[in-house]
Amino acid sequence: MTAHAAPSAHARPQTALTFTTYTTADGLGANRVESVFAIGSSIFAATRGAGGGLSVSTDAGASFTSRTAADGFTSQLPFDVFGQDNKVYVGTEDGLFISTDGGATFTARTTANGLATNYALDVLAIGNTVYVASSDYPNGGVGMSYNGGTSFMNFYGSGLTSSFIYSVAAVGSDIYAGSFGQGLFHS
Repeated sequence: MTAHAAPSAHARPQTALTFTTYTTADGLGANRVESVFAIGSSIFAATRGAGGGLSVSTDAGASFTSRTAADGFTSQLPFDVFGQDNKVYVGTEDGLFISTDGGATFTARTTANGLATNYALDVLAIGNTVYVASSDYPNGGVGMSYNGGTSFMNFYGSGLTSSFIYSVAAVGSDIYAGSFGQGLFHS
């Protein structure tokens, strides 16, 4: 499970924290939350299980609605959600879904758009560059897009010896890829 939040100052809380629980009773698609991203009063929860998919709150969690095929979101099996500015990226077992309108509608990106596999386990966007960690033998690897996710190049081989990449991070021109059982890769 991954959690992403908009950049902010990290300070130790001065008082005890209290939490509120949100479940399917509040509109979540399922109670298994794989990943969550929050920015402003919008919360995006990637949920798996019966009724799972992408649950979105635009009122700080007071209510959630699920994105469906009518919104261009056709996967009930998301792994990760990430956002920046007004864009939302959701990695799923069915490819990468991208929204350019704050999560209202989505466009799917799959192997037809250059992804090595439709198993998009982790996603990161920095400006117009989108990184996707994918896993599926024998393909998988790290997918990169320099045009906001319109098309992808994939990297596997040349030192990246695992097709089971579960996470990706980038700092400047350095890219890090976490694998299943074969260590951490750095480019």
